Amino acid sequence: MKIKLKKKYLSESGEVSYLVFSLEEELKFKEWQFMMLEKELHGTITKRAYSIVSTYLEFKSSGEITFFVKRASEKGMSDYLTKLIQPGDELDMMWPFGHMTNDYSKDNYLFLAMWSGRASNIPLLRNILLEKKNYNKVYSVFGERYFSNIVMELKSMYDIDIENYQWVIYFSKENIDKKWEKNGNLIYHKWYIQKEIDKALEFIDSKEIKVFMCGKPVMVDEVVEILMKKGINRENILFEKY
Repeated sequence: MKIKLKKKYLSESGEVSYLVFSLEEELKFKEWQFMMLEKELHGTITKRAYSIVSTYLEFKSSGEITFFVKRASEKGMSDYLTKLIQPGDELDMMWPFGHMTNDYSKDNYLFLAMWSGRASNIPLLRNILLEKKNYNKVYSVFGERYFSNIVMELKSMYDIDIENYQWVIYFSKENIDKKWEKNGNLIYHKWYIQKEIDKALEFIDSKEIKVFMCGKPVMVDEVVEILMKKGINRENILFEKY
C-alpha cells in the first residue's frame, strides 16, 4: 500500500524526525506493532521496519499514520526519512508485524525505552492513558543522548497531565540544567534510564507491574535482571531488542 508524507517535524539536531503520513486504504493494527517501509534509494530497493507511533483509534479518526525515525546511516532509509523526504513524497508500506500486545487489564505499567525505542511505547502509553483509561499507575522513562534530539511535536504525545502518571527523560551525553522542571519535579536527568527504576517502583508502590521495554540488548538485559531482583515477575516483563 502507498503512504504519502503529509507533515515532517525535525529535532533541533536534524537527526530525528516525526513523520505524519496519509493513508487512504483500510488498515488494522495494534499498539506496539511495526510496519515495513520500502523505497528505492540510490538504485536499490531498501526496506526497513519502523514502529507505529499512532494509536489505532487516532489513525481511524484522522486517516494518518505516524512514525518516529532516528538517523542511523548516511545513505540508508533513516537518512532518507530524516534528511531528504519532503511532504508529498510517497513510500510503499507493508502490513503490520509484531505479536507483543497488551491485554488491557487494569494494571500498573512501567515503560522503559531508549532512543528510537520510544516509538514502540508511545502508542501503547496513549492508548492506556487516554483511550482505554484502564490503569492504576503508569511511569514512563525514556533515554536519549542529547536534548537537541528531542522532537517537540513528538514530546507532546507523552507529556500528558493526568492523574497517577509520571514521565522522565534521561540524557546520557547532556549536561542538565535544573530549569527543566515540571510541577516542581525534574523531568530531565543526566545518566541512563536504569537509574530511574527505584523511583519508578516507589511511585507505583506495587510488585504487580506490567513492563514494556524497547532498546539495545545490553540495556534490556540489565534492566530485566534489575527488575527480577526487585521482585517483578519475569512473565510481566515484555521487551523488544533492536
